[in-house]
Amino acid sequence: MVIFTILLFISCKQKSEPQILVGYNNSYANSYYGSLSKKILINFFKQNTIRNYKFIEIDDSKYDNVDFLLSESRVQKGFKYNKILFKDAIYFLAEDVSVKEFNYPDNIYDLNTGIIIDSLSQKYVSENFDIKDNFLFYKDVNNLLNDFNNKKIQLVILDRDDYYKNLIILPKKYLFFVEIGEEFGYIYFKKEDHYNLFELFIKENNIKEKEWIKFVL
Repeated sequence: MVIFTILLFISCKQKSEPQILVGYNNSYANSYYGSLSKKILINFFKQNTIRNYKFIEIDDSKYDNVDFLLSESRVQKGFKYNKILFKDAIYFLAEDVSVKEFNYPDNIYDLNTGIIIDSLSQKYVSENFDIKDNFLFYKDVNNLLNDFNNKKIQLVILDRDDYYKNLIILPKKYLFFVEIGEEFGYIYFKKEDHYNLFELFIKENNIKEKEWIKFVL
């Protein structure tokens, strides 16, 4: 009888939980960072045992009835609390070079360095370094990584987008990364409690400098 009462109480509690609505614009949700935003929020719900939630597609101007909103850009009204999730960055990867051995930026001319053409990493290098013979440019990430694995290049410079998308086949460690550009990708909160929980979620998962590697794979 006691067990039945406890189970009935838990069942009623779960049913009585108000459904949390998460609004999103479909074009953003289908983008790489929109999908990552959704994955981050789902993990946030799981870690806080929030089970009754639903993602709904809405127009950016019609979000009065949602508790959370995922948006690529800033929303002008309707939400008091928000968190910016992302910022572009440039990653420096070298399998056989330690951080102590790598004297940035001087050592960059001592190593054959692979860079993807028409990427943020190429733009960053072009704006910050003299282009010398040790810089090798690739159209394809796989070709770059093949040369890296075969020791033809010692250093790889990737932007965060390419780094995230190829994380599974990249070296386990990077030397460091440099943040660049503007922040983007918002989560909006109607309730302060949810915002505070998300701040705690960031702290507990040791998320720093807008790097979400833990939730990429």
